[in-house]
Formats: sequence, structure tokens, C-alpha cells
Amino acid sequence: MFVGYKPTFTIRTSQSSFSSFLNKFKVTTGVRIGPFTFEASGGMEKAGWTYSSQGQTFTGTSTSETPLIIGVAISELPQGGANLFLTRSEPQARKGVCYRFAGREGDILARGVSEEECGSLGGESWAPIGALAPAIVTRDVHDVRVLPLHGDPVLTNGIGHMDFNGPNLVLVRCGIFAQNKPLPRVGTEYVITGEYDDHPMPFRYTVRCTVAARPVSQFVPAVSDLEEEQP
Repeated sequence: MFVGYKPTFTIRTSQSSFSSFLNKFKVTTGVRIGPFTFEASGGMEKAGWTYSSQGQTFTGTSTSETPLIIGVAISELPQGGANLFLTRSEPQARKGVCYRFAGREGDILARGVSEEECGSLGGESWAPIGALAPAIVTRDVHDVRVLPLHGDPVLTNGIGHMDFNGPNLVLVRCGIFAQNKPLPRVGTEYVITGEYDDHPMPFRYTVRCTVAARPVSQFVPAVSDLEEEQP
């Protein structure tokens, strides 16, 4: 098996793409490139990620302690082996997709791994290939408000990203949290509202904080299979 530990990426863009992506890059906690996710714990500045206006590039190194599985070596058959019947001394473990959180939610840590391998990578749930949930889709949002069930909001007029697994919300990442306002509390439930960037449609969810940090905090649905509530 071939793995990559804390890989580095460099993305070169056109001037228009650089300008449109820059603000999102400044508050991101991770970048997905193909099947791989590069994490920036605590935000891009804390992770040491950089950007160049002159070179129109974004560069960073993943802060995740979980290695990325790049591929698996397959031994070649001897000459003429295509005509041989192969026997297996041991049954082969079924392969599937490893998810960060229970219920096949959160980031996909690896594909094509066994359930045992998923556990060793720190995944909390696993799904066999052939019975996979829809792919994760990320939607950008604005005018985000994060309100506790009782008390003052911890975020107003914020921006963020929402990950969906089919119609179901999986993860919310949003900021910036002002210095003069308290951070959300991990394990506490909040109501989050706002509008989608790609469609002027409001949303409202009840979520639970899993990461409390500046400039970006993270939330997951407070109830499994939560359907979107329109205000």
C-alpha cells in the first residue's frame, strides 16, 4: 500500500479564479483535490498555508495526522498467468469507503479499504463498495447566523461551507468569529441560518458544535437524517 503523510499542494489559477477563490481560501479549514482532502486545522494562517497574488497560486501542507492512501501495489502474474486458475488461501476482505464520523457522515478518509483498515485510520463508520451513499457536495453560504437556543448569537453576517450527503446535511464550517464575541461551545446545540451562494434560498438547521475555533468553527446536525427547515 502506498500512503502520503502530510502532503503539500500548489494550485495555479487564472486571475479571475484567483480573485473569486481568495476570500474562501482565507477562512477555509481544508481543500479537497480530487479524492484527497488537505486539512488546515485552525485555519490557513495557523496551518501555514500561503497564497501569491503575483503567481496566482495557493500552497499548503495538510495538517492531518491521518495518512492518505494513494494506491495499492498489485503483483503481476507470471507469463501465461492469464490462463491459470488462481486459488486463495484466505478470503479477501471486502473493500469500501471510510468516513470520519458515525453514520457515514463527515469527510471521506479513504476509498478501497477494508473495515479493519478504516478503524486503523481513525474512521468511525465504513460502507462497502456497491452500497455507498451519494457523493459529498459542498455548497458555499453567506449571511450566516449562529444562535444558541438561549442567548446572543456567536456569529452574524458570516460566510461558510456546508457539506451534503445527498439531501442530508453532514458538516458546517463557518466564520469569522469576532474577537469580542464568545466562541461556540463544543457539544452545545445551535440554530444556524443563512442563504446559499449558488441559489438565493434561505436555510435553517439545528446543529451541534464539534470544533470551536477562530476563524472557523465546525458543526454537525444535532439530529440524524435532519431535513432542511425553511424559515
